[in-house]
Amino acid sequence: MDKNMIQKKSAGRLEETFSRLPETELPEAFRANIMRQVMRTAEAKRRRDGIIGLLMVILASIFMAALAIVSCLYLAPQRIEIPDMETSSLPFYLSLGGLTLFLLTADYLLRKRYRDRERKAE
Repeated sequence: MDKNMIQKKSAGRLEETFSRLPETELPEAFRANIMRQVMRTAEAKRRRDGIIGLLMVILASIFMAALAIVSCLYLAPQRIEIPDMETSSLPFYLSLGGLTLFLLTADYLLRKRYRDRERKAE
């Protein structure tokens, strides 16, 4: 037998079977119940993804801490010397850092205000 012929026969049998079933009305809350189930499933997936991400961060932190401890214990400790710094350029770098901090703060506040206005417009 041909594959198409088999599919047609099985489709005909399905139609015949479904035609014998009585038509029933869906409950009024059917859509709300389905949406509730979908929302619960999405929330569970979001929560599971959050937990997995948190576990990955914890494992990476434990690995880095263990690596630091092993390197401190088994490597020969080296003496760290701090060189004398020339402080003539310190005011320039402090003002540069202050300007950067000011611009980042202004950027954050302006973006926050813009997002709030966009939410109110919706």
